[in-house]
Amino acid sequence: MRTAAALVVVAAALVGMASLLVREGTQLWHFAAVGAVAGVLAGGVRWGWRAALVGLAAGCVIGLAAPFLYIPFWVAFTLPPLPEIDL
Repeated sequence: MRTAAALVVVAAALVGMASLLVREGTQLWHFAAVGAVAGVLAGGVRWGWRAALVGLAAGCVIGLAAPFLYIPFWVAFTLPPLPEIDL
């Protein structure tokens, strides 16, 4: 049951980060904050307060890396189609 709750928290954080990626006024610290909160909640629910501290650090790192991990998807879906290839 605790694992399921931790997975729900992580899934909600991923949805939150994805919604932050499409907003105009999003700053980098927003991603770190969402990741940190998700890490604390998931680690705390699953393993206790020590894991909550590890989750805090891991969530911040993942949150800061999220915009850079999105770059390949942004490039793939926003480039114009090639005019010489007709589908």
